[in-house]
Amino acid sequence: MPTGPTSALPRIATPQDARARVREILGALLSALRETGRSAPAPTPALEFSEHRAGRDRPTGLQWRGDPTFLHVSALIASDGPAPGESSVRRLLEGAAHAAGDLGLRAAGARDVSEVHERLWQGGEGERAEVVVGARILLRAHSGPFLPGPEHTPISTTPAEVARGLRPSLLRPR
Repeated sequence: MPTGPTSALPRIATPQDARARVREILGALLSALRETGRSAPAPTPALEFSEHRAGRDRPTGLQWRGDPTFLHVSALIASDGPAPGESSVRRLLEGAAHAAGDLGLRAAGARDVSEVHERLWQGGEGERAEVVVGARILLRAHSGPFLPGPEHTPISTTPAEVARGLRPSLLRPR
């Protein structure tokens, strides 16, 4: 029987623990972005967020003790309203970085192209968070790997303060 690559993690999360961690990460990042926006020298309008793409579980391509693992990808959460001013971008990203650090996530990448600024963080259990500040503020989190459980009911990881009801895609068809 063929086997795939294996995960080096000594233990693996349950689906509930993995989703709870994603919810914790998103909640902390949202709070930090909102607070930073309010306290900026030129405050940004109140930041409101909504879901734009549904969250989902997907295979990692890895195995843990011979069993295939999955990860949870949160909904794509985007700000509603005008883009933050260029003077606010650095403060927003610093606020998000501070919140990520408080959760034990470490910087894993940064990219600045034109007026789009992307930051990535990763945790010790394989979880990741991403914030993009450009025409809108986008955020998404991925859980670390977990073994699929018996529950079949999708559980949202989107924090309660985010508007639900998926919005049209941010990407327009060409």
